[in-house]
Order: sequence, then C-alpha cells, then structure tokens
Amino acid sequence: MKRHRHQEFLRFLRTIDRQTPKKRDLHLVLDNYATHKHSNVKTWLAKHPRFHLHFTPTSASWLNQVERFFGLTALRWESEYGKELMSGLWGGGSPDVGNWH
Repeated sequence: MKRHRHQEFLRFLRTIDRQTPKKRDLHLVLDNYATHKHSNVKTWLAKHPRFHLHFTPTSASWLNQVERFFGLTALRWESEYGKELMSGLWGGGSPDVGNWH
C-alpha cells in the first residue's frame, strides 16, 4: 500500500525539483490534506521559492471529476504506451486530452 505522509510528499517535491529546469516556476494544485501543509514541507518550500502551491476549496466535490479524468487518462496511456510514458507525462501534455468532453 502506498503511503501518503509528508515524507513521501517531500520525496515527490525533490524529484520534481531535480527533473525540472531550474528556470521554471512550478505550480502544484493540491487538496487540503494535512500532509501538504506539514511544517517540514513548509520549511522545504520556503527554501524553494519556485514552487507555488494552490489548494482546492475544502468543499469542491466537482474536482473529484477532474481527478478521475486525469487518473483514467494516466491509466489508459500507461496501458497503451507503457510506463515509460508516465515518466515524461508530467512534463507535457498530449493532444489526446482535447478529445475528452
């Protein structure tokens, strides 16, 4: 089972930091899960000002549909193209996204 603690979130942030050109600002849209607001995360973010966190409203159930869309799209791409695509997916989009309604 995957864990969702602040340690895993920091590992995720460090990975993005290493794999993204330093000249780019990074905007992350997150839910209000306490992991994303942990004091260690806040300390790390203060030292990495190119990261900008945007939190979804607490009662934004319509965003669940957006999450489902990206989750299903990721699973479909992974099954069609393999896991190699997933490593590059977050760096860019796909024209396929425009075909969903």
